[in-house]
Amino acid sequence: MNRNADIFLEDGHRQDMVCKEGAGNETLMPTTRQNFTPTIVEPASFRKLASLSDISREDLQALSSIPFNDLTISRNRSLVDPLNDPLKCFIIATGWAYSFAVMPNGRRQVFQIYQEGDVIGFEDLMFKKNVFPVTAITNCRLANISTDQMRSFLARNVRLSSYLYAMNNLNHVVLMDRMQVIARLEPKPRMAHFLMEIMSRTRVTSDFHNGRKADSMVFNLPMRQGLVADCIGMSAVHVSRTLSWFVDEKIISRPARHIFEVHDEQRMMEMSGFRNRYETITRMG
Repeated sequence: MNRNADIFLEDGHRQDMVCKEGAGNETLMPTTRQNFTPTIVEPASFRKLASLSDISREDLQALSSIPFNDLTISRNRSLVDPLNDPLKCFIIATGWAYSFAVMPNGRRQVFQIYQEGDVIGFEDLMFKKNVFPVTAITNCRLANISTDQMRSFLARNVRLSSYLYAMNNLNHVVLMDRMQVIARLEPKPRMAHFLMEIMSRTRVTSDFHNGRKADSMVFNLPMRQGLVADCIGMSAVHVSRTLSWFVDEKIISRPARHIFEVHDEQRMMEMSGFRNRYETITRMG
């Protein structure tokens, strides 16, 4: 197994260190490959799809056959600009990204948080352009797939196509839960709900995280407070104060800058009404 595969299969803590090592890279570095090597996408995609279905190795090999450009992009750089770019489609191999909109008053609302195994642009394939801009949160390694190739693949692989649509629908349900919380709950429940959302998603994409088992209460959140604020409709100052309250109440702790540990999951669920959608889905055969 090559070094990229070793990096990809490590826990989230190791992943974060790999991102830091590449922090000086400020440009896109495309490398075209005509055969999709399983090591770039397969591990995280398999974990996420396996939570929805009894996906086979043959299905993953079919996904790995799509021609792609292997891209590395640094954190805070644009992945998708609907005003200036053609329609784009990516699979995230490593890293985090987010989609967003800028409101008429200049404020930003963050929608999807993309992690390993997510497909960026999947829901946009019916349009001529991507609907929302997408920006990298961390350094990312991406499989950039031609939209024509993706449409052709979906038409040929009905079974795997249904799994990808189901995964995309699950992401939208999780987003709708968060939008409901933003509209109707106070700041502390909003924060509790968001932290639970990230933790539950991390459990799906990581067998181990920070050296602990996948059901651990420890997770990585490589997001600045201003970005978290735009996810849940708060100011960065209010995010800081709210997180401090959670720490003072011993509901969570923060062993490192981007590492969170939940100590009272039940209290967080009760105050936010959080429902772990990843635990309640019906598996697809």
